[in-house]
Amino acid sequence: MPRQAEPGVVPAPGGLPVVGHLAAFHRDRLGFLDACRATGGPVVRLRFARPTYLLLEPEDIGHVLVSYGGYAKTDRLTDGRGQRAVGGGVLVAREDVHRDQRRTVRHVLSARRLERFGERVIAHTDRAIDGWPDGAPVDVSHAMVALARDVMLDVVFGAEDAEGRATIFAGIAERRRSLDRSAHSPFRFPGRLPLALRPRRRRAIEGLDGAIEKLTGGPDSVLTDLASANDTSAAGARDEAVSLGVAGYETVGQGLAWCLLAVTEAPEVLRRLREEVDLLGDAPPAASDLARLPYATACFEESMRLRPPSWIVVRDALREDTLPSGARLAPGARIYASQWVTHRDPRLHPDPERFDPERFLDDGHASRAVYAYFPFGAGPRDCIGRGLAMLEAALVLARVVQRTSFEPPAQPPRLDAGMVLRPAGGLPMVVRRR
Repeated sequence: MPRQAEPGVVPAPGGLPVVGHLAAFHRDRLGFLDACRATGGPVVRLRFARPTYLLLEPEDIGHVLVSYGGYAKTDRLTDGRGQRAVGGGVLVAREDVHRDQRRTVRHVLSARRLERFGERVIAHTDRAIDGWPDGAPVDVSHAMVALARDVMLDVVFGAEDAEGRATIFAGIAERRRSLDRSAHSPFRFPGRLPLALRPRRRRAIEGLDGAIEKLTGGPDSVLTDLASANDTSAAGARDEAVSLGVAGYETVGQGLAWCLLAVTEAPEVLRRLREEVDLLGDAPPAASDLARLPYATACFEESMRLRPPSWIVVRDALREDTLPSGARLAPGARIYASQWVTHRDPRLHPDPERFDPERFLDDGHASRAVYAYFPFGAGPRDCIGRGLAMLEAALVLARVVQRTSFEPPAQPPRLDAGMVLRPAGGLPMVVRRR
């Protein structure tokens, strides 16, 4: 029997008996989403196990993401397994406790408090650059993720000795793998299933808590700030730090890799970026210089439009609702808002395949529809670490451009849309000292 038409909703193209669109989505996630965008929407229904809808209109996206109480993160993240993967941090907190936790973490991650970490970001960047071979290929994806990892271990946890850093990162990596499986597997894992079945992986997860406990009263870090907050327990500080570690470093790292690729492939953009950075002279950029680096910030923002590291946001409807476009959603409906789809929609971003940082300078901001761009999500559950991410990205980009140049890869990279959008097989680019 054919499905009854829903006002404002069009079906996704294709689909198979029984499995619907599940096979097509997992075979080529981005290609499938592109095909859904081409239907014109405004809402596209996907044939999954539960009613699932892809939103194409910025007004609908804002309505869902900004609503507090009407929509929630998928229970794959907030159920028992998600909580155990990340702890009780704000990343996976249920709606009834999220608001209070977020208030504390947002204070700790305010721009004023983060500026003191700028010198440490530059120090890690210089160490990374010093290790790159002059005139030889470097996997920029791996290099930038490794740099973001080192910044995270230092700034978030205050880990200084090699053994402590290795222990924390091993635990973070295993928790991240578990969260990735829970969030993106076509099958739902039982909540009581261990996070890791192999003994080595279990030991890595268990070792993380002990390593963090040793650092709670240690070097200056986000962790020590959280621990000293009046309404945060030691366990709460640990959970929030783990959330930042699990969620943050690869997103920033891959974002920087995509940005360096885009800048390298656009000679006029690179020339203008160099002119801006060279005004600093030989001095490394500092957090206090960010106001003098608007084009560097715009380059990173435009890169997140073109190749968004976080490429999809998932929400579940908690009650019946009607979207601004007219589509009606039943309780339990799953909602997709995709940065990949929205950021590359030619109705919202003319000539969307072109890398143009001007979109994010003053005139570009004014002409863009609200919620046509949401690289960190939006609303009360947007990325709590966006301030730290933008500080790190602008400083790293400026320092890398100040000290090096790259040659574009011989072949365009293939895209791998996992938990983060990354280049499949790496991103080899020849690096040269300036």
